[in-house]
Amino acid sequence: MFIPVIASSVTAGAIWRTIFGTDGGIINTILEFIGVDGLNWLGSSKTALICVCVVAIWKNVGYFLVIYYAGIMGLSPELYEAAKVDGATSIQSFFKITMPLLKPINYLVITLGIIWSFQVFDLSYTMTNGGPGRSTVTLVMGIYNAAFKEYRMGYACAMAILLLIIILIINIVENTFFKEKKETAR
Repeated sequence: MFIPVIASSVTAGAIWRTIFGTDGGIINTILEFIGVDGLNWLGSSKTALICVCVVAIWKNVGYFLVIYYAGIMGLSPELYEAAKVDGATSIQSFFKITMPLLKPINYLVITLGIIWSFQVFDLSYTMTNGGPGRSTVTLVMGIYNAAFKEYRMGYACAMAILLLIIILIINIVENTFFKEKKETAR
């Protein structure tokens, strides 16, 4: 599960471009074997972005699993034993013990996931080069294109500042959502 995390994004993009390939791609070969017509996964504006998103999720899920595993290993088994003695079901224990105690882990995973999703460049560039049309052009790819292909550095800097503002706003909203409710002592 962790191998995709340590694999190069360019390598992963190239491998998945082959998997999603129209002629001889693994997915289309399987679909044709069961009698379904293959799709042009990366050549259709309806499916190309979904394919890039699937690969980005696949690439990072191992990292998040390790973080959750470490968080779960840090939970005290005595809490679950006490809940079981009190008659709590495993579902109640999950929602009343595990989820509240994993709140900092959830915060970290969601924060990293959001920030990394805004940084997707290499997968989109490797798999589709921003196409078909501009359907897989991310904000970071737009910054790259403006700066290094169109030589509009001012525009690229403005887009980078917009990216920073968007991530800050999302992080502020996330902080207010995950903020601990502090009771005042009287």
